[in-house]
Amino acid sequence: MLGLGALAYFELTFEPSHLWGLAALLAAVLCAVLSSYLPWRWLPMAVGLVALGFAATILRAELMDAPVLAERTPVILMKGQVVDAYGHQDGRPRVTLALTEAGRLDATHRPAIVRIALRKTDERPLPGSWIELTGRLTTLPTPVAPGAYDFARAAYFDGIGAYGFAMGSPREIQPAGDTTLVERFAIWVASARHDASARIRAVLPGSAGAIAAALTVGDRSEISESDQEALRDSSLAHVLSISGLHMAIVGLGVFNVLRFLAALMPPIALRYQVKKWAAAIALVAAGGYLMLSGASVPAQRSFIMIGLMFVAVMVDRAPFTLRVVAISALAVLLIAPESVVDPSFQMSFAAVAALVSAFEAFDAWQTRRGQPLVLRDTWTGRLIYALIVALLASVVAGLATAPYAAFHFNRVAAYGVVANVLAMPVISFVIMPAAAFTLLAMPFGLEYWPVKVMGWGIDVMLWVAHRTSSWPGASSLVPSPPTWGLGLVTIGGLWLLIWRGPWRLAGLAPIAAGLLAVTIVRGPDILIDRDVGNVAVRVGGQLALVSGRRGRFAAEEWLERDGDASEVKDSARRGRNGAWQCAGKVCTAGVGGVRIVYAAKGTSAAQACADPPDILVTAMDGLDCGRQLTVGPAQTQVQGAYAIWAGDGALITETVRGDIGERPWTVWAAQ
Repeated sequence: MLGLGALAYFELTFEPSHLWGLAALLAAVLCAVLSSYLPWRWLPMAVGLVALGFAATILRAELMDAPVLAERTPVILMKGQVVDAYGHQDGRPRVTLALTEAGRLDATHRPAIVRIALRKTDERPLPGSWIELTGRLTTLPTPVAPGAYDFARAAYFDGIGAYGFAMGSPREIQPAGDTTLVERFAIWVASARHDASARIRAVLPGSAGAIAAALTVGDRSEISESDQEALRDSSLAHVLSISGLHMAIVGLGVFNVLRFLAALMPPIALRYQVKKWAAAIALVAAGGYLMLSGASVPAQRSFIMIGLMFVAVMVDRAPFTLRVVAISALAVLLIAPESVVDPSFQMSFAAVAALVSAFEAFDAWQTRRGQPLVLRDTWTGRLIYALIVALLASVVAGLATAPYAAFHFNRVAAYGVVANVLAMPVISFVIMPAAAFTLLAMPFGLEYWPVKVMGWGIDVMLWVAHRTSSWPGASSLVPSPPTWGLGLVTIGGLWLLIWRGPWRLAGLAPIAAGLLAVTIVRGPDILIDRDVGNVAVRVGGQLALVSGRRGRFAAEEWLERDGDASEVKDSARRGRNGAWQCAGKVCTAGVGGVRIVYAAKGTSAAQACADPPDILVTAMDGLDCGRQLTVGPAQTQVQGAYAIWAGDGALITETVRGDIGERPWTVWAAQ
């Protein structure tokens, strides 16, 4: 219910004022009071939680409010303090810069924090240093099509107001201002992560070292594209995101080691509640690891969950229940309600909730059976049982996260269960313990051998990933399902997980309906990107591009969202081989009884309108053939990218602006 309130905020096409938030908060308080008096307590409680989620999201947006760049700048001089620095697979290091000066932009129009891509030859500046550089700033990117991922929204809630790129090397300068205690602490943590990542990659160069840094301190930069693709197609990419597995190995590792050491000293073990002491110390260790890892949403969720587990141990309560999952979700959504639309939040909580519920059912089934599935009184029995548990966990987690992976990434891994069963023992018993020992040894300069051991484990994991991803049909692209379809799957999944009686199986109906949604909804017939650099038309069920060079990023996203594994060049070839007929700078296509003309730069009105089209798409302002629809820079700068459905000569048009509306993270040109 709290998540539904947050979703309601993001579904609006205007920005609600703080008075809306105040009214929602008062409604939540009123519902809390009514729940004590009404016989149906669950109803006001549910409404109150929706109102609270809505109010919390408005408050969060108000707290994150900062200037967002309105238009691309010319080449300017920028100065500021480096908040963070990291590598990238394209070879250009990135810096997150807290700006103090940016050309002629004043404080009311200058973004507080920007992300800058440096040149390939530049070294990464140290977090906390002050630099100046010459470059350009660009606006936050809007979605490539209505309903597509909103990059600007994600950047806004990360505090970033613009992207940019450097045209010269950064130069260190004297500090231009004081930093607060909180800022100094954040920079210290970033510096520690930067140093740890550099020392790991010094021992283990290449992509394996980058993976080791990702597993240890959350620095996922510089992993090779081939390794990333293999991990993604084998369903092992979740390992790179510091989450439950990593936090459990660090926290539970400290917990078990302390209990083991105490057991070696009977005077202590027999007189004191060592288990509770170990839980308290392990909680502190997990908190330190959270900060060092960069405190991503999955890491926050995992820390809250394992923290609640340790608290449960300290107060003699059951540590693994759906209540723990629910309280963790509640905490994350109250702290960062924007997480509700984040794929990592959705997938991590789907996996954890499904695992807890599945193993509760598994244990209950073994109890009803009267004996365990496998006796664990021998090493062979323990090994067989561990394999069964690993197989069950992989199947459950894979099924729970597959709809979200399909929705956000348009990808389903066919052999994810096999890859996880083969790789997880190495990850759990070699890679992650070595990562924990690396962090413990690093202050003493003794990280060489733990990193080497981690590297051997990573080589095995990559072998599994590359082998399984090379099998036929290892990864399939699927079209983007509609949002309501994912909503049905979520409702059905929650119903299936929460209830205990046989009526829980009723949750399978909305899950099935949600999965079938992708076969019901028809994708757009025409797509036009915001820069009017590229246009796609649907021919024979597939998108055909007018260009294989312009607007490549948008084109790649269009094909992926359409479930089309074709390269951009292949889609452009489809266009040249019949979908588009080009003469000079004018290309013509027909779809759904509608004739569309694309006029590139340098086209005259006489050329574009020689045979007046139903839709004119032009890279220049001023052209208009006076027919049904004209889309040029003047229109796309105001409305964003276009999606058009054509049938029997009629047009249904959707735009990005019509989809997301007027929000603080997006700046539109004046009408």
